[in-house]
Amino acid sequence: MECALKACIAKLTKAEDFPIKNSTSTVYIHDLKKLATVAAVDVTITQLAKGDQAFGDNWDVVTHWSEESRYDRAVDQRLAELMWMPWLMLGVGFCNV
Repeated sequence: MECALKACIAKLTKAEDFPIKNSTSTVYIHDLKKLATVAAVDVTITQLAKGDQAFGDNWDVVTHWSEESRYDRAVDQRLAELMWMPWLMLGVGFCNV
C-alpha cells in the first residue's frame, strides 16, 4: 500500500520538481494516512471507506501498520494477507497509476 501511494505521489511530481521539496515530510514517511493526503487520494479513500464496509475495514487494518510491524513475529499469515490482498485487487485505481 505504501508503494502504491508513493506511486501516486510520483505521478503528481514533475521532473523539474525532483528532488521533492520537503521530502522528509512527504515521501520519506511510512504513515499511510499522511501519504494518502500528499498523494491527493485521501478524500477518495474516505468516500470509498464510507460506501464500502469491507474497504473501510481493510483501510483501518493497513493504517495500523508501521515500519516496525514488519519485524513483529506475532503477525500471522492471515493478517499479512489482509494488509495487501484487497489493495492488490483494487489495482490502485484511485490515482490511476
